[in-house]
Amino acid sequence: MSIRSVTEAARLLGVTRYRLLEGIKAGRYPAMRFQGRLMVDIDALREIIRKEDQQRAKDAGRKLNLKQCAAAIGLSTGTLRRMAEAGAVPGSKRGRYWMFDLNAVKAAINKNMGKGL
Repeated sequence: MSIRSVTEAARLLGVTRYRLLEGIKAGRYPAMRFQGRLMVDIDALREIIRKEDQQRAKDAGRKLNLKQCAAAIGLSTGTLRRMAEAGAVPGSKRGRYWMFDLNAVKAAINKNMGKGL
């Protein structure tokens, strides 16, 4: 067990402080408050973060971010984001980032293409 502040833990684990704070807020990372400071166990976090990174690597092979998907389809990022927000194309948000399955987006656009105004 190695207890450190969130800032120090982020530096030692090689992740952002924001990622740790969001994980604590979401309940994914265990933490305690001591004298007004958030404290975490680096050993426990190291394993949790490793598993999350493995899952992200698996998902990255199947999902594209907003910029990648927009470039593949030939749309601006703003147009694709608005289409996703309106439900015209399938997409999911991971934190503040949009992620898309390119095949599903292409299928949705083809399905809606003949409908006109």
